[in-house]
Amino acid sequence: SDLKAVDSYAHAGLILDRDYMGDVAQIGDRVYPKCVMICPEPSTEGTHGRVVYELPRDRGSLTLHSDVGIEEVAKSYGSVVFMVQRGPSAEGPWETLYTSGVKRGGMEAETISVELGDAAYLRLYTTDGGDGINSDHALLGNARLKW
Repeated sequence: SDLKAVDSYAHAGLILDRDYMGDVAQIGDRVYPKCVMICPEPSTEGTHGRVVYELPRDRGSLTLHSDVGIEEVAKSYGSVVFMVQRGPSAEGPWETLYTSGVKRGGMEAETISVELGDAAYLRLYTTDGGDGINSDHALLGNARLKW
């Protein structure tokens, strides 16, 4: 959440370091004072949410580490699919490196580790899990880049 987004599209806007209601975010019993929430929103490109970051240039190969899931405010509602993508520019084209199964409200967080290599841009992308956007509070908890 410390990187400045170069592009984002999400229901209620890109939400950083809090839950949908403005409190500390959590998935199950895991608490995330640092997080990124990307709630899907209908568009002409299909129902999705996204945020794009330009990655630091003066570094080695990067890995994204994060917990993913539906934040606790949604209770047992909501369903999303998370994707981690990399690309050569803010417009893509995008290579998908990770796609989750459908995450539903009430499920435990999944910890992911995705090799980004020497990517110039990172796109975090969410979909509505195929059933509309109600309570699709897609949270990436404690998301961080390591090299």
